[in-house]
Amino acid sequence: MTKTMELRKGMLARGCFNKISDGDPSDDTLIMFRLDLDLKDIIEYKDVNFFLSEIESINYDDIVGKIAKHILKKDKLENYYEFISTENILENYNKGKNILFFQYEHVNNEGKISWCSIIIESYFNIVKKKIYSKILIKDITYRKKIELSLDSKVQLNKDTGLYNDKTIKKIIENEIKKKTPCLMGILSVNNKKEVLEKIGEDKYKELFLELADNFKIKFHSNILLGNIDEDKIIIFSNSFSKDRLKQKIEKIYLKVFRKENKFSFTKYFKFSLGIGYSDGDSDIDKLYTSAYEALSNAIIIGENTFHICDEKECNSVKVLKEANKLSKEEYIFKIIPMLESSCDFETSIMIILENTKNYFQLDKIKITLEMNNEKCDLFNRVSKEVGTSEEIKNTYKVPIFFNNEIYGYLIGENFKVNKPNEEMFGFISYLITSEYLKYKSLNNKCYTGKYDQLTGLLNHSSYGKKIDKLNLESLSSLGVLYIDINDFKNINLVSGREYGDNILKEMSNSFNDYFQTNLKFRLYGDVFFILFEDLTYKKFEKDIKDWETFIDEKFLVSVSIGKAWSDSDIDLNKLCTNAEEFLKYSKEEYYDKKRIEELQKFKRKIKFMEQLKEGNYRMHLQPKANAENGEIFGAEALTRLYLNNEIQSPYKFIPQLERDGFIKYLDKYIFEEVCKLLEKWIKEGKKLIKISLNFSRLTFMTPGIVEEIIEISNKYNIPREYIEIEMTETIGELDKESIKSICSKITRKGFLISLDDFGAKYSNMAVLIYMYFNTIKIDKSLINDVITNDKSKIIIKNIFKICKELKIDSIAEGVETEEQFTALKKLGCEAVQGYLFNKPIPVSHFEELYIK
Repeated sequence: MTKTMELRKGMLARGCFNKISDGDPSDDTLIMFRLDLDLKDIIEYKDVNFFLSEIESINYDDIVGKIAKHILKKDKLENYYEFISTENILENYNKGKNILFFQYEHVNNEGKISWCSIIIESYFNIVKKKIYSKILIKDITYRKKIELSLDSKVQLNKDTGLYNDKTIKKIIENEIKKKTPCLMGILSVNNKKEVLEKIGEDKYKELFLELADNFKIKFHSNILLGNIDEDKIIIFSNSFSKDRLKQKIEKIYLKVFRKENKFSFTKYFKFSLGIGYSDGDSDIDKLYTSAYEALSNAIIIGENTFHICDEKECNSVKVLKEANKLSKEEYIFKIIPMLESSCDFETSIMIILENTKNYFQLDKIKITLEMNNEKCDLFNRVSKEVGTSEEIKNTYKVPIFFNNEIYGYLIGENFKVNKPNEEMFGFISYLITSEYLKYKSLNNKCYTGKYDQLTGLLNHSSYGKKIDKLNLESLSSLGVLYIDINDFKNINLVSGREYGDNILKEMSNSFNDYFQTNLKFRLYGDVFFILFEDLTYKKFEKDIKDWETFIDEKFLVSVSIGKAWSDSDIDLNKLCTNAEEFLKYSKEEYYDKKRIEELQKFKRKIKFMEQLKEGNYRMHLQPKANAENGEIFGAEALTRLYLNNEIQSPYKFIPQLERDGFIKYLDKYIFEEVCKLLEKWIKEGKKLIKISLNFSRLTFMTPGIVEEIIEISNKYNIPREYIEIEMTETIGELDKESIKSICSKITRKGFLISLDDFGAKYSNMAVLIYMYFNTIKIDKSLINDVITNDKSKIIIKNIFKICKELKIDSIAEGVETEEQFTALKKLGCEAVQGYLFNKPIPVSHFEELYIK
């Protein structure tokens, strides 16, 4: 970030630029600034969420240039530069056209495509004797998608620029089919005839255009506006609840129609507004009827009034009158039926907050959360405050409880009437809790039907519903991606279902990190499907490439993918067919590569089995010593590879044997070598000591492994309590019940079990709860720091203590110095293993030193 940009962000954060004086922008406004047309100076600026974050200075030319860089279609640039030039703005203002509009497709830095509208409103400041322009950029994606989904061309009224009668009715008809709650308002000029006689038709049209332009600026772009019967404006929305939209209309009504404001039309026009509301079951005729009925009632009541009608009741609101003061009982009787008819949690919360704000005449009311995001899942999806407070004079708050825990607080600021009290605010808190529990229960039932229980992604049944609702005509582009985990069936067979489930969950989580879309599906098994709306091809490819790189680096599995993208004549079936072909090719490429690898693996197996047969793999023993007296009481059997008169370390051959799956042959070979050695010592009458040996995860999961080692031990007739099988801590990643069952069989047959590398990478203490071990071996990584690291001392001391209480033997691995040995003894160490006593040595050498 440049110093200029840091300075700019700092100035914005401190409010160094003036606040826009005539109200905050609606929540679809991305940028708002004021321009001195003479000097081309920016005098006021507000950038919501740093929409143009790369701007390094606040000057008009810089802003104009940065916006141009984000215009998707470059053939629009010439028109854009002409529209936004100060010369064009001034020329239109002098012609009497003080509000200008320009639409374009915007592509952000991440490649996401949206539709934007630039609105320029110019006016003359009498005091400063200057012309200023207020410039806004609004997100109109929702509205544009609706337009693009129409089967006929969008038509605008030539006098107002709003949708004409035919288009707005077609839009409403389509939206009503979605069966969602919706609202339609009809605004009428009551005194048209009188105004026409006074100022003439041309002036009337000019004033009506001014009214229409103001509505386009003031209303959220999700609220659709049309023009019918010349003197009526249609207001339609299915994006907001009835109460929330009512609040918006009332606020805008006050702004637009106050007698003292600057708009010319308010000097002449008298208005009434009728609002029809449907819960989602009405057709277009019923909605029109209720809206016209409401309009008739509003006209009867008088000017500056709007009236709401739905299937249940009609309510009139005199906008400019003083707010009612309800009693507590009236508040309760009013709000309970509203909550009963609410269709979602967001609506319920807005009903509670808005009515409470009105009841106490608060400047602001809000809900603050104390719990983590997961517990407050429903609250994270809704707006949690109503109103604003420039200066807090008084507050009142009560806690919100769920299951005897405080989830958050209900806070009211600056009450004017009905002073808050614990009883009333406590009742409101109870209402919030009640609504939360109601919708939490509904959501859980809904979640099960829509989402995959393992991964949290949309499931197969949701796939068909989402695809049916997909509005292809409204999209700038669409990309599809299939993902199939290679050899997932074998992963489940070899490593267990629990391990496979963890891969599915972790992979699903990675989608959230790399793919910014809500349309992510687990179709079945290990197959996923993802849809990308309104992304550039470059962004689509980059996101997938970044994700593939992450999978290659972090996952032990590989994936095959199929993908397709289009930005013209979008056909989902065709895209899916192309992506499936891509996936098929990707899978074939994987299996071709796998066949080559299998051939190479077969050659490696032949070579390995020959080396095993010829004795190149030999057992070495490393002694284990009693920490108190230094006596050797056992040994660990380790493998060394003898090639060309050199001894190779396990690090050079074990990883490849594990990847190839040959490690199980080596494990069984060393097990038999241990049995042979114990039989030899018995025959020679020598003292027996316990010998431990490692079994890999693959060996543990080999079908019939317990029966095989019993057969081998019987062959040599040796006492099984002298053989200890070591498993690494990572065995806990496998299916818990399977491992528990195998280990239980091994111990029941008389063998010992130890947990190796405890403390390496991470320690899952749960494995000590569901499984029994004879010995725990503390990893060298903890021992290395035992002298200098106090935390290591505390951890090791407590591991020793836990082992004693659980009656499990413990041994410290990798002890190399006297200082380490002394420190471990002070911490309660009972046994040690490491180079301080001896390295792994050939069996014959071990016998000479330790076996008498």
